[in-house]
Amino acid sequence: MLNACSLLEEVAAIVDRVTFNAHIIETGTRSYRLAASFLIVERTTDPSGHTYAQALRRDDGSYLVEHRDGDAGHHYGTIVADMRTAHQLLTGWAFQLPGWSSHATWSQIRQ
Repeated sequence: MLNACSLLEEVAAIVDRVTFNAHIIETGTRSYRLAASFLIVERTTDPSGHTYAQALRRDDGSYLVEHRDGDAGHHYGTIVADMRTAHQLLTGWAFQLPGWSSHATWSQIRQ
C-alpha cells in the first residue's frame, strides 16, 4: 500500500525541506511539504519559487494533481482516482522521468 511516507522516502535524496503537519525537516536539494491532505514538491533551483508539483486529497478520495513550471501560463492540473496515480505523477515530475506527464489529461489552470 502506498502512503505519504513511501513518497517522502522515495524523493528524500532530492529535497531540501519537508513540512509534515507544520513540522519542517531538512534534506537534499529540492523541497516538498506535506500537511494534512496535500503534498507540494518544489524545485529550489527556480529562484521565483513557482516551479512545483502538488497533490491534494479530495473528500471523495480522488486527488487533484497540479504542476507549474515558472509562470502562471505553465500551470496545469488533473484529477486522478487514487493515491497510486498521484504518487506516480509526483515522482515522475520530481525525477523528471521521460513521459511522466503523458499518464494524465492536463488542463491549464487560470488564476
